[in-house]
Amino acid sequence: MSLYNYPRKILLLLSLYLTLGSAQISELEMAKIKVYCNEDLPYGQPTPIVITLETLPVKNSITLHLSTPSYLLAYLEVGSKVQREMPPKFERTSSISGNLSTLGIKTKMKPAYDSGYLAHFMAIFWSISDKLLTLIGRVSSLPWTYKVTDSIRINVTPTKPCVPQITLQKCSDPVKPKKVLITRNYIIKTKFLDTCNLTIKTVFHWRLTDVIGLTQFSTYFTSSPLLPIKEYSLGFPPSYEMWRNLVVLTIEGQVDDYTFAARCYLKVIMGGVEAVITGGSSRRAQSNQILWLNGSLSKDLSKTSTDIQFSSYRWSCHSFDDKDNPVCRRSISKGL
Repeated sequence: MSLYNYPRKILLLLSLYLTLGSAQISELEMAKIKVYCNEDLPYGQPTPIVITLETLPVKNSITLHLSTPSYLLAYLEVGSKVQREMPPKFERTSSISGNLSTLGIKTKMKPAYDSGYLAHFMAIFWSISDKLLTLIGRVSSLPWTYKVTDSIRINVTPTKPCVPQITLQKCSDPVKPKKVLITRNYIIKTKFLDTCNLTIKTVFHWRLTDVIGLTQFSTYFTSSPLLPIKEYSLGFPPSYEMWRNLVVLTIEGQVDDYTFAARCYLKVIMGGVEAVITGGSSRRAQSNQILWLNGSLSKDLSKTSTDIQFSSYRWSCHSFDDKDNPVCRRSISKGL
């Protein structure tokens, strides 16, 4: 169908919509996101990683996602629309090359720009099969997917000829975290990809943290590479809204002088909320009388019955047959 058949007002709105989207994409492209690290990365040891932007978004925010096939290193928003700064912190610099040299990062090519914004942090790589580190930038406010990427070839190099390699089944991909219901029990299973002909008999250390491993929520120890996850045990408040309901479970083990680890990425599906007013759905009361309503039996289905369900309740009032009824215009108690 030809656009000439559409009303002029719709065409104007479509033009404005595409223009706004183009401006947001322009800011993303002008940022010129880049990632830097050494090509040869130490196995199981902290190593510096750098993300740079030539310009910070002024009118919008962009989402940055840095990962390998088994490791999420950074997940954040940057720009003027971000209410609370997320780690890692970007700082203005006039010498990106100088900062890279100070951090001991050697690059085959000169940085694309030397003046801009730089964030650096330490990362630990456990999978020798990871060969590509990819930084993805997106405009989070756009309803369609538009992204820019920057990638680096990497080699995770252990100090020994062979190190045990493990993976956590069905949850090792940080781009597609495993969905789990908070109301169910689960068993997280570990698979050995290479034992290096060692007899694996050790105590396994498990850590449950936020999605990039900054805040630890809980820790476990098991004698087998299996971890039972109990119902209602994965509900933790996020440090940032972007990280809501995203957690990572890291297992680590050691045999003789060999240390190995792997990560499991989970997206927790929370339960709903059930609002209950004691006594049913109707009441009769005089307009000059105080009417007490009790909502304490309302339930957060993401919590057990013994947990405190809510810290506060918000009440509202409207007349179903008379929108101008003055009774509901008066202030009502917000409850306890």
